Amino acid sequence: MRYASGAARICRGKPWSSMAETFTAGTRLTYAVPLPSAPEPLMSIEISHNPGEHRFEVVVDGVSCILDYTLSDNVMTITHTVVPPAVGGRGIASELVRTAMDTARAAQWKVIPACSYSAVWVQRHSDYADLLT
Repeated sequence: MRYASGAARICRGKPWSSMAETFTAGTRLTYAVPLPSAPEPLMSIEISHNPGEHRFEVVVDGVSCILDYTLSDNVMTITHTVVPPAVGGRGIASELVRTAMDTARAAQWKVIPACSYSAVWVQRHSDYADLLT
């Protein structure tokens, strides 16, 4: 059975964690899992690179989203990616990381994805593996 990301498992109207001890091995359980609504599709966003601040930034619906990095000896270390919940789920963080990776490629930098989001992103986008140190 497949579950939506971040969804709570429910059994007989109670959270699974509170029910787990009442069932024995071999008991078949049914889970009702609410599926999240489809996120708003991300139209076109314009990401700015602010090299002086070592930051990529975009404003979506009046909310600032950022990716911070450090640069030393032609190695970009992605340290922080922030997309507030108000605009989350639209692929903004992915586009911030993609833009940073494309910038690193164009500048012939290597990349260390130190923040957890960028590390997972690079694992899912193997076409950028050549940029890793």
